[in-house]
Amino acid sequence: MIILTLLISLYFLFLHRRIDIWFVFFFSFVFYFSPVFYGFTIDPTRFDERGYIPLDDYVLIFFSISIFSIFFLSVCAKFGIYGKLSSRFFSGVSFEDQSVLYAYKLLSFFVLLLTIYFIYQYYDVLVSSQGSKRDFYDYQGFLYYLWMWSVIIGVGLSAYYRSYFLLVFLFALLVDLYSGQRTHFVFSFIVYFTIWFRSVFFKGYFFSFLVAPVLLFFFVAMVNFKSLYANILRGEYNRIFDLFSLESFSSNFVKSEPFTILGILNAVATDDFRSNNNVEDFFLILKSGIPFGRTLFGGDGVRFREEAHSFYAAHRETWGMAHNFFAEGYWLFGQLGPYFYLSIILLLVYFVSVLMNRFSFKYYPFFAPLIPILAFYFHRNDLIFIFTQLRYFLISLLLFYLFVVFVRVFFCRANKLVRQA
Repeated sequence: MIILTLLISLYFLFLHRRIDIWFVFFFSFVFYFSPVFYGFTIDPTRFDERGYIPLDDYVLIFFSISIFSIFFLSVCAKFGIYGKLSSRFFSGVSFEDQSVLYAYKLLSFFVLLLTIYFIYQYYDVLVSSQGSKRDFYDYQGFLYYLWMWSVIIGVGLSAYYRSYFLLVFLFALLVDLYSGQRTHFVFSFIVYFTIWFRSVFFKGYFFSFLVAPVLLFFFVAMVNFKSLYANILRGEYNRIFDLFSLESFSSNFVKSEPFTILGILNAVATDDFRSNNNVEDFFLILKSGIPFGRTLFGGDGVRFREEAHSFYAAHRETWGMAHNFFAEGYWLFGQLGPYFYLSIILLLVYFVSVLMNRFSFKYYPFFAPLIPILAFYFHRNDLIFIFTQLRYFLISLLLFYLFVVFVRVFFCRANKLVRQA
């Protein structure tokens, strides 16, 4: 297993030679399944006490099959034949068009206004060291996610244009990050660097001495995020640098997200934890993912996390259980469930990678925001999360398209007035 992981890693680093959706997909798998190299993970029934249990053989086999499947399909996507795909669908919104560039600037102004609004509206929560992160973003609803996905799209456009308007979107992300929410910062980081590295790799370069430390710093910061965030809120800035020591990283890594998330799949596989109404629960999940699905079709599905929490951690009332994408699959369909869920995510990644390979780089910002949803953050979430994030992404993309239409109409009328004058 270690040799297989090493060989596939060498392929992505030196033969694949680009940071794209397959690169992120593979290394996110290695990251979230990294406890397989330790042989143990966190016991979800003793999470706050950091109890550790050995990994089930099912998890080890699933990891090996998964990374080989990723490798095989990435090769197929890179060298395969996809049939006739035309870029005419996107011809009306080329990022080389001046109207799109002005729409991007308009989007940055829109994001700045929303950022000021959220700071003004929730200033007391942001500056309070006692407030929970949920106090800031749980009550935002549609407007909050529209703000954040506009930021993510704006970050991708900033990478494409190499624009200083990136500072506006970075400011919004720092506000969100300071509130305790790191999801959108991670999304934006992945989007920016996949677009930036795309252009670099085509010129024949790999990791530069400047970028490699940045990636390493980002990785260590995300592993130590909770401790880092707590020290910032308490004003104990002198303890921040201690978190980046090798000793601190080693001790925190075995307490980090991969051990927590994989511990859920390990427990579910070991105990054969199953849903009593798997088909009904699965269709309720699908209906929840469709826009207005619950309103149109009725029903309120039971989510895996709620069931798992009541089974494994009902005695822990102070914290909720985390998600695990593949554990939800096992809960629904038994041992074949994680492979079914793996097939879903592989097909989605394959489809997006085909589009990215077939279309020119000028359309890349259309697809880059899909990378963190489908290739990275799905591990710690469920199908409803993927559907929800895709829905907000499409709504924000539609908003940007309306900005493009507005700019074109405005300039068209302005040109007519100039001609008449």
